[in-house]
Amino acid sequence: SFRRRRYFDLSSGINAEYGGRDRNTGTKLFNISGHVNTPTTVEEEMSVPLKYLIEKHAGGVIGGWDNLMAVIPGGSSTPVIPQDVCSTVLTDFDALVEVKTALGTAAVIVMNKDADIIRCIARLMTFYQHESCGQCTPCP
Repeated sequence: SFRRRRYFDLSSGINAEYGGRDRNTGTKLFNISGHVNTPTTVEEEMSVPLKYLIEKHAGGVIGGWDNLMAVIPGGSSTPVIPQDVCSTVLTDFDALVEVKTALGTAAVIVMNKDADIIRCIARLMTFYQHESCGQCTPCP
């Protein structure tokens, strides 16, 4: 079962805007997998920091936050963001577009420095050569 969780103390008014920014309100199911200590699916408020989401709900990155290389924040068809962006970006549609990626399905794929990112992306490309959801033209 999923439980609603809050990151900030809304009763005190501290950072209350993180209950969801304009156009990004409510909750979303986030599936967090990859190089995390506790892969999970969790319902969380929109607009919480990505770092908080990974550390609080998935037990953090294997090897610690400094061992993080990159994250695919919205499923395998969304662009990768590097560790320095992951440290500050919020988990909502607008914030992720601002850093040239997308929230998509909110399937957060975490890659630490042990991952061969070229091999990981090549594997995704191979998948998309043969599979399509029908939303776009299949890859050549």
